[in-house]
This record gives sequence, C-alpha cells and structure tokens, in this order.
Amino acid sequence: MSQQKYCTTCGAPLIEGKAFCTSCGAPVTAGDPQQTTAPSLPITNTSNQINSDVSQTNKAKKKPVGLIVVLIVVLLAVVAVVALFASGVIRIDQSSDATETVIPTELDEASVDEDEASEPKSDASDDAMVSTAEREEVEERERKEAPVDPNALDLSDEEDAFLVNKYLSNFTEIGNLFQQYDASNTATAQRYVFAFALVYTELNDPSAILPTDEPEYEAHANSRIPVSVLNEYAETYLKTSISENTFNNYSRCVNGYVYTSVSDDRVPWGIAKATNLVPINDKEYLVQFDIYGGSPAVGNGFPEPQGYDLTNENYYRMPEDELRDEFGLPAQTGQAIIETGYDDEVAPFKLITFVMFL
Repeated sequence: MSQQKYCTTCGAPLIEGKAFCTSCGAPVTAGDPQQTTAPSLPITNTSNQINSDVSQTNKAKKKPVGLIVVLIVVLLAVVAVVALFASGVIRIDQSSDATETVIPTELDEASVDEDEASEPKSDASDDAMVSTAEREEVEERERKEAPVDPNALDLSDEEDAFLVNKYLSNFTEIGNLFQQYDASNTATAQRYVFAFALVYTELNDPSAILPTDEPEYEAHANSRIPVSVLNEYAETYLKTSISENTFNNYSRCVNGYVYTSVSDDRVPWGIAKATNLVPINDKEYLVQFDIYGGSPAVGNGFPEPQGYDLTNENYYRMPEDELRDEFGLPAQTGQAIIETGYDDEVAPFKLITFVMFL
C-alpha cells in the first residue's frame, strides 16, 4: 500500500497520478517529502474566534446608533444655549474690545419680573372662571343688602310719589297767596307761613273754626281760629312756628285768636303731580310739578280753583292720563325744593321754596 501524499500548499490529500492538487490547483512536485505527511495547520480556539467575530459584528452595528445619539445630544446643547441667550441668562459683554461671555449666577430682576408677569395670576384665573351671570347675581345681592338711605326719594317708587304729591298739594290749596315762598327770606317767609296756616285750617279743620265773639270784628270777621292751631300746621308742614311779632302785626289777632272771614264755598285749589325729581344734596330735592284742578285763567290772570274731595287720597296716586280725564289739562306748573329726613307720617318733608307759574 502506497503512502498517502498531501498538498504542501493547502494540505488536501493528493490523488495519485494527478499533476495538480484537486483542491487548490497547486502543482504536485514529485519526490517532495512534505507531501507524504499531513501539513501542520495552526490550532485556534474555535469558541473564542466565534465570540470575537460576534463582538466585532455587534460593534459594527452599534457604531451608527452611537453616532446618532451623539448628534442628538449636541443638537440639544445648541438649542439650550440659544434659549439661554434669548432669555438673557447668557449674554455677550461687548463693552470691551475682547468679547466676553458673562453668565450671571442670579437671574436679573427684570427677567424675574418678566417671569412673574408671564405667570397666570390666580385672581385673574378665578375671575375668568366666574360667569357673567354669577357676577350679576352677586352684584344684585350686594345692592339689595346695601343699607337703604331713608332720605332718598324716587318718583318711580309709588309710595314716594304719593308722599311728594300729597305734600305739595297742600300748598296749592292757598292759591295765589303762596306764589313765591322762600324760607330763607325772613322778611317775607313769616307772611307766607301765616297765610298757609290760616287757609289750611279753613279748608281742612272746620272743628277749629269758632264763631266770632268780638262785636267790633263781626262786620269783617265771622270766625276766629286759635293761634295754637295755626302754629300746629305751620310746624307740621313748614317745620317752623309763627312768630309772636307776626301775630301782633295782624290787626285781627286778639287774645290768642285770629279773627277772619270764612266762606262756606271755600274749596281747595288744585292737586300737585310731580313730574321730575332732581337731588341737590343728600337731603334736598328740586321737584317740578303740574297742578290739576284749577280752571283756565280768567280776567285777573289767575285760574279759578275747582273743588275736589280733599280726603280722597286716590288723587295723589292717579297717573297723568287719569288726572287729565278728571280735570283737563294742568292749570299751572311749579317748582319746589323740599328737604327730607323728617320722621313724620303726615308731612315727612320741609318746604324750602315754592313757586307757581301760570
């Protein structure tokens, strides 16, 4: 049996009679002693080689991923630096020739203020959460709970309008005697106070009218009225008293009585209907009013009074259209200043001025 020969180049077994190695194609040299034994090939650790190959493959795969991560980190850093420049945390100091980057350790007050201003205020957000209807409801409740000024007047209030109309109507009753009342004019005010009290008593308090007991006055005075009664009505409606000097200067005032002539057909003059109310201060109001009940002007330039039932307080509550149906157009107009703040159910006001116009 012949000895097996091997290729000296690749170590593959040679086929006898072949001039070239069938494995690598190297020529076969006759008589070469190395061809009779198997070539000595290097022995390597197969598992280590495999692990190394796998590791190299993984490294090759990881290189692109790591590069992407690095690029992302660099990009975020650039964005952060730009943001810091924009916010002023990092700024370039160009006051010197050399450009210097200044990074303050504390935020500037201006930047702090801007941050605070940019933050939403809790109050504003709370207000935004409150609907318009809820705010109106709160305002309405506060208005109702607010203390009511007892001196305030409002013609849209039915009771206020009634009180004003009734009060001013008392002064229309004396007609032309009460044309220009001014409480501040002491020279004439007493004359008007006296005239008002006298005529008011004649119209509204028949029980106070007594027959005369002085023969010398019988031709000109059929009645006498106690001075105390006149003072009572002066104090009630005008918040003043008739002075003793005024009584003494009246020729028919004797022993505490005023002697006068009272006719049986004496009638009230008219009804005042307030049309406008303007506050002057916290207690005084300017009132504009129409006077119903007087007839159109007659020869002397003044309207004649028409009688009406003074006790019928419905007149003072009537709207204008009903008053016109009852009496026709207003006979006169007027203006008055009244003062509030008097706890008096009969006359809760004090008259300051009173003027009637044709």
